Amino acid sequence: MLNSTLEAFYHTFGIRRNLKVASTIDGKKQRLVCAFEKGFLNYISIEIVSYGDYKNKEHFYIEDDESNKNLKCLAYTIELPTQDGKNRVKGYYFDQYGNYKSKNIKLDLMKKALKAQGINLEEYFPKGVRLETITTSLGYDLEGLPDSCQKGKGEFFKCIDPFTQMYLLKYGDTIKARCYVWNEGSITFEKENEKITNTNKLADRIYAVDGYWKGEMIKRLKEEGIGLIWSEEQDEIYLDGNYEAYIDMYEIKDIINEHIKKNKVPWLDSFNQYNSDTYRLYLYDWKYCGYTSDENEFIPSLANYAFLMQNGEVKQTVNLVWDCVTGVMIPEDDAVYINFGSSKGYYTSSEYVVWSDYHQGHFLEEDSIEMIVDDRIDYTYEGSGLSLIDIEGQTYLVSELDIYRA
Repeated sequence: MLNSTLEAFYHTFGIRRNLKVASTIDGKKQRLVCAFEKGFLNYISIEIVSYGDYKNKEHFYIEDDESNKNLKCLAYTIELPTQDGKNRVKGYYFDQYGNYKSKNIKLDLMKKALKAQGINLEEYFPKGVRLETITTSLGYDLEGLPDSCQKGKGEFFKCIDPFTQMYLLKYGDTIKARCYVWNEGSITFEKENEKITNTNKLADRIYAVDGYWKGEMIKRLKEEGIGLIWSEEQDEIYLDGNYEAYIDMYEIKDIINEHIKKNKVPWLDSFNQYNSDTYRLYLYDWKYCGYTSDENEFIPSLANYAFLMQNGEVKQTVNLVWDCVTGVMIPEDDAVYINFGSSKGYYTSSEYVVWSDYHQGHFLEEDSIEMIVDDRIDYTYEGSGLSLIDIEGQTYLVSELDIYRA
């Protein structure tokens, strides 16, 4: 039962009059089934419209075959992108009663159907989409930056300005996606005794107004030869976990210490574990491992501060010190300060030191010398300057001997 609306539709889209339509919607699925009279070629009308300063309107047909069996509307209007930046495909059809209706269709589904016909939908996107760069701290102060917990807190990010740039994906004057990108050579990957640095730029976590613009950002970053720290789905850090990865912050250690004192540290998605003794920012997957102040959710062997607070405060983890024997960071509560000997002024585990009553302090066991003082066993160390003498296999402190016999 076809009414005047259908007649107008046929006329507008140039559809053959003897084409019979019986359309239904299968539940809530994006599937519209059309039955055509046998013997006629089946076509779908596509209209592509671009907005902004780059208007482009085109009308063409694609054959209705297996490539688009899930897109059974008579006509589609594709808006690339709309003025609000969101992309839409609207399919027009008639129901079994001849009512003229429309339904939103997934853009990705339409792109696949067109691609099967050799039509690249990307060619119809406006040339106003572009990638721009800006100093990271300035980027967070941009008025047009989409909602972010760090928006307006650019001062916090000055500590990573020497190592990064912010990349903005813009459509016209509107920011659709952003991320900061670590410069070449800024990241060290350490595995056992091997150290290498990144030879290409690496993008940190991407923030976008929607999934389409995130995909566009990823595509354009890759075109620039920029790699990704996070997976494209962004549910976890993408880098190989068989090594430690860190940023050496030594050259700006005074700046970053000021940030800590003033509670003005940035939220950092990837390199957020800071060690104040080695001046390194270590890689840590907060989405997978958590980001509370519970020391078990951090890496106590690496860092004593976590840059994972939205308001600029710093989360302090276990205080760590460098172990001069093993060469790794250990909790300060488990460490012993070395008072004398070749490693004076450093820390190590208690298993590597001895205590001397005579000297009233610790020194490395490997530097120690066992001696007899006042009929008791005690210790001194190499280079102490004490006068010692060996008698029948025992070492004595000369100044403590009452009688000396050769």
